[in-house]
Formats: sequence, C-alpha cells, structure tokens
Amino acid sequence: MTTILEANKIAKYYSSEPTIEGISFKLNAGEKVGLVGENGCGKSTLLKLVAGLETLTEGHLSHPRDTRIGYLAQELHYTEGNTVYEELLDVFSELRQLGGKLEEMQQEMATGTAEQRLLDEYGALAAEYEERGGYTYTHQVEIIMTGLGLEPKRDRPVSALSGGEKNVLALARILLQEPDILLLDEPANHLDFAGLEWLEKFLADYPRTVLLVSHNRYLLDQVAQRTLEIEARSMAEYAGNYSYYREEKQRRLLQQQAQYESQQKEIRRLQDMIARFERWGQMSDDPRIATRRKNKERMIERMDKIERPDLDKKRIDPRFDAADKGGRIALELKKYAREIGGKELFNNVDLHIGYGERVGLLGANGSGKSTLFRDIVQEAAWDHPVLRIGPQVRLGYYAQEHETLDMKRTIMEEMQQQRGLTKDRAFSILSRFLFRWQDMDQHIDTLSGGQKSRVQLAKLMAADVNFLLLDEPTNHLDIYSREHVESALEAFKGTILVISHDRYFLDRIVERIVEVDEKTLKDHEGNFSEYWRRKNTKTEERAAAKAERQQKKKEKHAAEPLREKTPRPSYAQAKAQEEIEQKLEILEEEKGETEAALASAYEANEHDLGDQLSQELRAIEEQIEQLYEQWETAIGRL
Repeated sequence: MTTILEANKIAKYYSSEPTIEGISFKLNAGEKVGLVGENGCGKSTLLKLVAGLETLTEGHLSHPRDTRIGYLAQELHYTEGNTVYEELLDVFSELRQLGGKLEEMQQEMATGTAEQRLLDEYGALAAEYEERGGYTYTHQVEIIMTGLGLEPKRDRPVSALSGGEKNVLALARILLQEPDILLLDEPANHLDFAGLEWLEKFLADYPRTVLLVSHNRYLLDQVAQRTLEIEARSMAEYAGNYSYYREEKQRRLLQQQAQYESQQKEIRRLQDMIARFERWGQMSDDPRIATRRKNKERMIERMDKIERPDLDKKRIDPRFDAADKGGRIALELKKYAREIGGKELFNNVDLHIGYGERVGLLGANGSGKSTLFRDIVQEAAWDHPVLRIGPQVRLGYYAQEHETLDMKRTIMEEMQQQRGLTKDRAFSILSRFLFRWQDMDQHIDTLSGGQKSRVQLAKLMAADVNFLLLDEPTNHLDIYSREHVESALEAFKGTILVISHDRYFLDRIVERIVEVDEKTLKDHEGNFSEYWRRKNTKTEERAAAKAERQQKKKEKHAAEPLREKTPRPSYAQAKAQEEIEQKLEILEEEKGETEAALASAYEANEHDLGDQLSQELRAIEEQIEQLYEQWETAIGRL
C-alpha cells in the first residue's frame, strides 16, 4: 500500500513535560485507523500535530505536498447569519464562484459575438467544474444533512443551534470537504443511533484515509482496519479493529510477562555465578576466574532488558451495592403527560418496571428522556398517582450535565453531603476513582468533564440506593473506565434505568429497551442489538413494500395501450396557461408570507416553529417548480 503520511520519532512538550515522545507510525492511502488510549495520553495532541495546528518539539512528519488534511475541530467557526444549509454550501464557495463565472460566460456567448478564445476558456472551465463535482455538490449536501439528522434544521440560523448541534454541523462540513486524510476526534458525540449507523457506513466506504479517535467501541469495530494505542507516551500497533486490539493486547501482555520472568530468571542465574566467581577469586590468584566473572557481567549488560508489564494498572474501581431488595415494583407510570414550552413530550403514557430489571430508555434527542428522569427524581413516591416507585425503593441519579453536583463545593464537601459519611470513608471511596488526598480541596467547577463524572459515580457508590437512574453515565469516561463501570453495574443487584448512546454498554447491561416514539413509550424485549435489528428489518420491509407497489404501478401503465397524442386546441392551451399562472400568483404570495414568518420565528428563538415553517416553505417551492414545468408544457416549450 502507498504511504500517505509518516511520523518519525515525533515528540511534543508542554512546559518541558512530554505529552508524547519518540512516536513513529505510518498511514497508508485509503486506510481506516483507530487511535485509542486513556484520557490525557495525547490522542488529541497527535491529531493536531498531523493537522499542522501544533508544532512538533522533536521528530518529523512527512506527506506528499498536495495532500489535503481535514481535522474535525471541537469548536465550529461559522459565518454570522448563515443557516445550516448555507453554512454547508460554503464548503463549496470556490466551486460556486466558478459556476457563477461560467454563467457570465454563457451570457456573453449568447450574444453570438464570442471569440474563439472565450469558447476555449469556457470549455476548459466547464470541464473543471464537472470534474470537481459542480453538478452534484448540492446533492451531496442533501445526503449528508439527511444522514446526520440536520435536514429538519436546514433553515435554522447556525447561531441558534445548541453546542451539540454545532458539533454535528462541524462534522458535516469536514465530511463534505473529502480530504485525503480525515482526522476525527470523537465524531460520534451528539449523534443519535440512526446518525451513528449512517456515519459508520460512510466512514467504512470512504475511499480515502481516516484516523479516528473515539470512545465509541462499536464505531471503532465497524470502521477501523488497524488500531494504534498511545500508552506511557509511546505507541503500539495492532493489525485489526478494537475487539482485535483488546484480545491481542492481553495476549501480548501475558507473553511479555512470561518473557520478563524468563529473563529475570536468567539474570538471577548469571548474578549467582558472578557472586560465586567473586568468592573463588578471593580464594585463588587464577586470573581466569576474574575473566569469567567479567564475561557474565557483560552478558547482563548486553541484554535487551524486557520491561515488567503492568498487568494490574490502576483503574477506577467502582462498586454499587443494593443493600436490600426494594419489593416487586420499582417504577410505575400511569397516564404520565408532560410538555415544555408548549411542546408536548408525553401523552398519557404507562410503564411498569419490576425490581431488578435492567432497562434502556432510548429516543431521539429532545424527545423528553432526561425530562422524565428529572420528574422521577423530583416527584416519584409510593403514593404518587402518576409517578409511583416501590415503598422500599431508594433512587440514585446520575445526571448527564452534572447538575447533581454543587459547583461551588470542594470534592470532599460534595461527598460529605451524604449523611453520616466520614472524611476517611469519603476518601476511601474517592481513591477508588483515582482521586488523591491533595485533590480533596479542589472545587467542582475547576474539574474536567471526566473528573466530574468520577465524583458523581463516587457519590452513587457512597449512597445506600437500590434503583439507579443513569443519564449518559459513560459520556466523559475513556474506554477502560467505561469497561470497569460496566463490570460494576453487571454485579449490581438492584434496578437500572439508563439513557445511553453507547451500543457496547447497552448490549452488556440492559435486557429490555423502552423507546420514546411519537409521545408514547414502546416496549422491546432484549438488548440493544436485538432491538435495532428488529427496527431495521421493519424499515427495510416497508421500503421493499413501497418499491413493489411502485413497480406494479409502472407495469400497469406499461401494459396499457398507448394513446395517440393529439395537439391541444389553442383555446385549451391558453386556458390551461391562464389557470397555472393564477395558481403561481397565489403560491408566490404564500411563499413571501411564509418566508417572513420563518424569519420572525427564528428572530424570536421559536426554533420548533421555524423548523415547521421551513418544511412548509420547501413544500410551496416544490409546488411552484412543478407549476412552472406545467406552464412550459402548456405554452409548447416542452
């Protein structure tokens, strides 16, 4: 395979401390590579070095001069006033300028006085325009908007998007650029399951090179053909996806342990011989004894020393104990209804969760999952008429945005909000989440997302709960920490209701899926993969049935005898033209009114109304386009 990028002993230092050091690797053309490692090991730094956004301290990075490198930045820089659709079209600004120039040249040539030079220039530019995708780029924008779930927001101002929506828009922009090397840092964040599945297929089929950093193990399994791991500032390579890497790494560690022990045994044997030769040398003047001793010492010195592998590397070590059983009922919803800001989320839904069940709550972003969790935490009780929990149920809540934490408190103060928890016991729990004694006085608002997650998990471990409500509990954790949380939850004997976008996590933890769909809750037995397989099968069956109906319709029309077409009388043609023009006038007026209402809705931050008006506007525009085609037919142009 052709090498498109090579790193040779590269290093990056911050304040004289190396983040990465002595790293060498190659990327081949068209290859998909996963980059893994613990949080803070230097993955994002490496991507920035490859993208040219950071300067190397040592080493060398090389690639062909014309290589285009695209980097998914964590912050979107956009043109003020742009809508989502306009922002994506801006990716092709040079191509659109070329299209504008071609139109100007067409107008000049239409005069009939164009010189041969202009005709030649037009031919060359038209060929370039076509080769660069001038006739297909708008279609590509539509495909990526639909795939990533941006289509309903196409006419929304970028400034009105949430942080997560802006991240998805940034991903769409970088995918449209189609660089030779695509650098992606956590591209799966903020995508729903449909968007994730689309991204998996897009990246797997992408004809160029991809270097992918992700905590999403399923995405790494589906896309990566090779895996690079940064550990202890150095890099190891594995010839397969994430699952292969995990198995192969364990095999290598065990092999290294055996080699280390064998070498240590040999070193001890040589050291014993050296000690023996030293004793003999004290008892004899034979110079050969000293020579033999030095030979053994040199043998040890010349050995390529094998490092002792860290088989017991320190990781977070959570444990969630359900002290006692909470009865038969964990949670019951009876005709639960909810709306926010005039938007209805749930309409008289029912739900029953028995004690000890493990349930995943799924649904589109904004469908009300987190709102339901907050209502359960704030209102649920044994005697509540709508939100009922068992009489012995004690809830533990993990909040996605860390709102269970008081940002003004220190870590220790936050832990000691748990009644009866001593400082020693609090620190004992926190130490299982890799906090040190000197960290205890840090304020919560100074912590990273991952550290706040670990504090929340430590609080759950300290609490005496038997029902865990978990809203995206693994979002800020690295892969290794996620696996330890999963192990702890597998051992938990109580009830779990969890919101998560992590397929690996859901497959390992839950045995039932509850889906938020059209303001109702739909029940599905089995883990996520079983639910998703059934859901896709139904979608495929509907698509096949629709295709079959369309095919039968075509066959029916083809079987009908062709009717001889006769030219319309001029009166009928004029009448049809007049009717179409009247309809066009009405629709053009409606279009103007809808455009004004759309602008007002977005100015008033009524984004749901704006999205609805945007869809209505597109429907009107489609009708206008169809009428213009009919009008051209009526006047005999087609």
